[in-house]
Amino acid sequence: MNHSAFDDANQADRRSKSCFARMAASSRPPVDLILLALADEFGSADSRAALDELDDLARGLFGIAALPVEEAGTRLIAVLRRERGFSVGAPQVEALMLDRVIRVRRGHPALLAAVYAEVARRAGVPASLVTVGRDWFVGLEDASDLLLVAPSPFAAPVGEGLDVRRRCTHELAHEVLDDLGRLFRTLGYRSQLAHALRLQELLPLSRGMGRSLTEEQEG
Repeated sequence: MNHSAFDDANQADRRSKSCFARMAASSRPPVDLILLALADEFGSADSRAALDELDDLARGLFGIAALPVEEAGTRLIAVLRRERGFSVGAPQVEALMLDRVIRVRRGHPALLAAVYAEVARRAGVPASLVTVGRDWFVGLEDASDLLLVAPSPFAAPVGEGLDVRRRCTHELAHEVLDDLGRLFRTLGYRSQLAHALRLQELLPLSRGMGRSLTEEQEG
């Protein structure tokens, strides 16, 4: 085997055993763990500190599970946006890496939605990821209602006739990799762009779902 083929085989073997590959193959991977595994693919992610911080953020919200869903949503925004300072960050790679978003309190709206959902879950409130158009929301649920909480203050108001879609964890990872791919292309990081495409192909989604990095790679 020549060196190139040997290196390709080693890379394929590492990918098959990576935490992200295992998460991608899982039917319902946790939001926090798949995003931390994704971040680790592009550098060493401080997963333990990130998970500890999510636990700490949730401690400030214990008791909201007993509140009406509207009050729970108001409290979630009050703690994470106003008290802890989570806000939309500049369009850069760090804004798409969960451990760094948690550390600096700024990130892409999809990453902020992931933080909100994970903190709500830890505080005992069922939460889902929802998109309306290009905006990301957290859906807080009770027996009869779905309240959409916007982590970004720039999200458009939700009105009648808009396409409200629940998003699974795989779709979230797909979107994050799409945005990373565009940034890598703009920055001229070809190897990182190729790796983002390989990771995206591990996700069990149809070819037509979401935006594909293929055009970015070939453009």
